[in-house]
Amino acid sequence: MKARKTEEASSLAADILATMPTPRLEDVIEDVFVAIAGNPAWMQRYRDLEDDLKRAVANQWIGRYVRQLADMQIARRVTATRTDLIATYTKLRY
Repeated sequence: MKARKTEEASSLAADILATMPTPRLEDVIEDVFVAIAGNPAWMQRYRDLEDDLKRAVANQWIGRYVRQLADMQIARRVTATRTDLIATYTKLRY
């Protein structure tokens, strides 16, 4: 069950990233969560993930997939300021 749900986290991250300009900015993980909060369809997919995996796990997988799909590296961890879906996130760099 969890393998399927982590695949959904990857799919959700990919769908959102496809709508964002490139090159990605260092706050791309927070940008993805802001986008989720602002889109009812994405929010429903997120809530389904949250129900199956719990919020912390769903958020970790979404962040991991955003980093992988954007082909970026970890820079540093910071406090989220634009959404309440996450408390902290990792700034990324190329």
